[in-house]
Parts: sequence; C-alpha cells; structure tokens
Amino acid sequence: MSTFEAIFFDFDGVLVDSEPVHHLCWREVMGRLGVDLDWPTYQSTLRGHSGKPLLEALCSLKEPPLPFEAVQAYYEFKNDLFRDTVMRNPGQLMSADVRLLLDDLRAYRLAVVSSARRTHVVPILESLGLVDRFETMVLREDVQTLKPSPEPYRTAAVRLGVERALVVEDSEAGAASGRGAGFEVIMHPDYTHLPWLVRERLANSLVQREKISSTGGAPSALR
Repeated sequence: MSTFEAIFFDFDGVLVDSEPVHHLCWREVMGRLGVDLDWPTYQSTLRGHSGKPLLEALCSLKEPPLPFEAVQAYYEFKNDLFRDTVMRNPGQLMSADVRLLLDDLRAYRLAVVSSARRTHVVPILESLGLVDRFETMVLREDVQTLKPSPEPYRTAAVRLGVERALVVEDSEAGAASGRGAGFEVIMHPDYTHLPWLVRERLANSLVQREKISSTGGAPSALR
C-alpha cells in the first residue's frame, strides 16, 4: 500500500474541540424558540452539518417543525456568540496531543477541509499560531456543495496535486465526503481519540511500506 501524500483535517471536533461550544450556543438559540437542545440530540442530529441542512435539522426538533425563517433569523447571532466565546480563550480549544501531532506531521502536506466559514476558521488558527502549518484551506466559500458532497475533499486534492490522502473526520457527513472523494477516512466522534488513531494508521502504513521494500517492491517514498 502506498504511503499517504497528504493528510486532510476537518476543523470542528478534529483540530479543535469546539463542538461542545457549538452545542451551548445553539442551545441558547433554540431555548429562545422553545426547544431544549441536549447534547445527545446535538450529537446525533446536528453534528457535521452546516448551512441550510443544519437549519432544517434544527427546525425539525419541534413538532410541528419550526418555520425555517424563525431559525435562520438567529444564525448570525449564533455565529457571533460562538466567535465571542472561543476568542476569549482560544487556547483551550486545542489539546496538547493535537498540537504535538501537527508538529510530528511535518513530513506530510496538510490541509484543512471544513464546511465552516473562513471568518470562523482562520481567526482561531491565527490565534493558535498554526495558519502556516496548512498548505491550503477549503472552506465554505470555496465550494458549491458542502459535506457530505465529495467536492470539498476533491478540491483540496486538486489544489495540492495529490492522489493519496488520509482524511480525519468526526462526523458521518464528513466521512461520507472523504470516502466519496476516493480517500481513506479515519472517523471518530471523540476528539481525544483522533490523534492516537492517526498515529496508529500512519505507523501501520510505514510498516507496510517497509515490508514491500524488504521483498523487493518499489513503494512510494515517504514525504
């Protein structure tokens, strides 16, 4: 098996542990609309979605469903609330394990692939001093269709000119996007598990490469 040329990271729930903050902000909004949005419901119904699909899922949390316009009216308020909350202390969003992982992946080409807006992703990465670690970022403004469409991950691959990438995701929608683009996917909803899973997969890839090399094959060189 060929080694990976690049690693593509989702943002929320993968690079930063921001999903609990998103939940609290949406819970504040939905409370104003008569819905108590608990964590299990957020996890099962909303995680990994953005834009119109997210708003439609929020509307469906009440019976009869809330008017789309009623939820949409709070969208910018929620985004502002999230930004204000995380920017008070952005360092708390990234674990030491994730930061160390990024330091240890300098042999790979890295990209952020997210359905979030640029105004959401870039300020956080800037505050963490990590913008330059990624060769490209494919965000909401860069594509016509969001995850689970394969377009975001295909776009990242075209930009970097790579064919073999490992996708790291925390949601089914994101995993479907990565697989649809033809890439291997690591998906786990627990932020703390992902650094270990990435290290394990890359270590296995290296072992496979060395086995091929020892039998006279010609594997791709590690970057």
